[in-house]
Amino acid sequence: MKNLILLYFQIWDFIAMEFIQKLNEYEGQDATVRINSPGGNVFAGWGMIAALKEFTGNLIVKVDGVAASMACYLVLFAENVECVDVSRFMLHPARGYVETDEDQLFLDGVNNDLKAKMKKKFDEVLFEKVTGHSIDSMFKDNIDIWLTAKQAKQLGMVKKINRLDPADQQAFINLAACGRFEEEKFIHEEVKATEVNWSNIADALKK
Repeated sequence: MKNLILLYFQIWDFIAMEFIQKLNEYEGQDATVRINSPGGNVFAGWGMIAALKEFTGNLIVKVDGVAASMACYLVLFAENVECVDVSRFMLHPARGYVETDEDQLFLDGVNNDLKAKMKKKFDEVLFEKVTGHSIDSMFKDNIDIWLTAKQAKQLGMVKKINRLDPADQQAFINLAACGRFEEEKFIHEEVKATEVNWSNIADALKK
């Protein structure tokens, strides 16, 4: 698979910078972004989203395991998203350490922006039907909303769900065992579509 970017780590400034630089290298070409991330910094994530929106090539985003928090917002604003049947997605308000009234005002402003973006992307009636929570209540009550692959597809976040066989599963275990999900860098290489089996991966990483 050519022009592949793996986002297999938390989203921080240096990750966003590497991501955007690599995406710029593939400008006007076919490219694939594979995600398995717990999320991270909101503003770093917005920079990545802006780069995705500006990309003029044919871009596919594939969720291999988890897209949580800011990684889920990244998925939310991608146009062509696939996942595997065991993928999970999680949306929640931005959180951070609050010590002063100014800190709280800043955090509230970030969440107001996130909420406004979500309301533009989702059918609010459908969102509440699928998740059991309204977008407003998610932010008001500081709720984590977890979605299955099927629910993400119902909400329009995902276009295609891939069901994977044991050989694909083993490919991911091998990748995890060799790469150790290395920090502070992306891994750019040819890999097969993979399924996340966390117990098997944990065993592989211990070896």
